[in-house]
Amino acid sequence: RGHSTNVIGTEGPESTIIDGSASDRVVDFKDGETSQAVLSGFTLQNGSASYGGGIYLSNSSVPTLDNLIITGNSAVHGGGIRSETGSDSALIRNVIISNNTATNGGGCSLMSSVILENVLIAGNSATSGGGIIFRSAGTQSILNNVTIVENAASSAGGGIYGYAVGNETIVSSIIWGNSSSTDPNVLSTAGLSIIYSDIGGGWIGEGNIDADPRFVEPGSGDYHLLASSVGINAGHPDSTDSDGTRTDMGVYPYLNEYTGPVWYVTTTGDDTTGTGAVDAPFFSIQGGINFAEAAADTVRVQAGVYTENITFRGHSTN
Repeated sequence: RGHSTNVIGTEGPESTIIDGSASDRVVDFKDGETSQAVLSGFTLQNGSASYGGGIYLSNSSVPTLDNLIITGNSAVHGGGIRSETGSDSALIRNVIISNNTATNGGGCSLMSSVILENVLIAGNSATSGGGIIFRSAGTQSILNNVTIVENAASSAGGGIYGYAVGNETIVSSIIWGNSSSTDPNVLSTAGLSIIYSDIGGGWIGEGNIDADPRFVEPGSGDYHLLASSVGINAGHPDSTDSDGTRTDMGVYPYLNEYTGPVWYVTTTGDDTTGTGAVDAPFFSIQGGINFAEAAADTVRVQAGVYTENITFRGHSTN
């Protein structure tokens, strides 16, 4: 209604749910809302509409969508989110977009330039663009530390379909394990730039890799990285995580306050909670290498059998 208001679910999205009752979309931004309009702390579910089952952005310049779970919604265009021309620079951060369905863009259908930061797009489905479909040639969306996994498209672009890509940029992200009959992870017609990211099937771009991201337990929806993931400290070199280290790829960084210079690995260590300190060793040699970035660092490996294929990643480490 044109209000530039903060609407906050104080107990967080797991505890505060807005249900669309399958009668209409859950949330509209379409009357000139500005950057002062913030929606945070909710689960948005069970919405149904032609455009944007969960959220519809139209004629709203820069609202902020933060700390949301957008799940179980359906639409023709944008099961989770639909953004229209004229709703540029919306900020979507710390959001989970999961298990939504659409004809085009199961997770998101984007007609405007938006910013996605620390977003998980998982388990969505569509005919085209299971995770995201870009539908306007004039946009400049930025996706930063986004994980797009296990989305499905029956026709084209399981993870991303650049149906009419403008100058979209994807940085420090993971696009992996999506499915489609055509280009399961990324299908782009023009203009899409991907750098310092892990792309299933590969993608030409600075710093990109094509390697199993090694999630903790993807079958249960846990897309945090194991310490052995080569996505750790492999995102854009000019960006850092909250622990001060080079940013990891994907939505969930492996934060570690231990700084070495000796990194410990044992057969009883832990690649989900370990830090590499002597009293919290890693389970994998690769985990030690991933965090031992200084030339003088040492990885100390306890005797035992380690089943893995390691890479030094250009580190000059003992």
